[in-house]
Amino acid sequence: GVPVIDLRTKLGLPPVTPTENTRIIVLEVPVGSRQITMGMISDRVIEVTSLAEHELEAAPDVGVRWRSEYIRAIGRSGGAFVIVFDLSQLFSSEEAALVSADLPLSASD
Repeated sequence: GVPVIDLRTKLGLPPVTPTENTRIIVLEVPVGSRQITMGMISDRVIEVTSLAEHELEAAPDVGVRWRSEYIRAIGRSGGAFVIVFDLSQLFSSEEAALVSADLPLSASD
């Protein structure tokens, strides 16, 4: 199985009841010199897209509801703003160690 972390909990947002729009996104998270497979619960996913480096701008330090160190950049797709998370910041080395050891993660980790 793939360990799953609730993105809302990780960002310090209040929990919500899953809906038909709730998705689990499977990610390859960079940890040191390797990649760890993890799942992340998201309220909804509108689109999966690729953004080139030149399409990204530095994330503002104000106006976000969560810790800005989790945000790598801001981009645009179809005229809408897209938040690009820094996965190595979002998932701590402690969480990665638990995942690589196949230990269960609680939603508050």
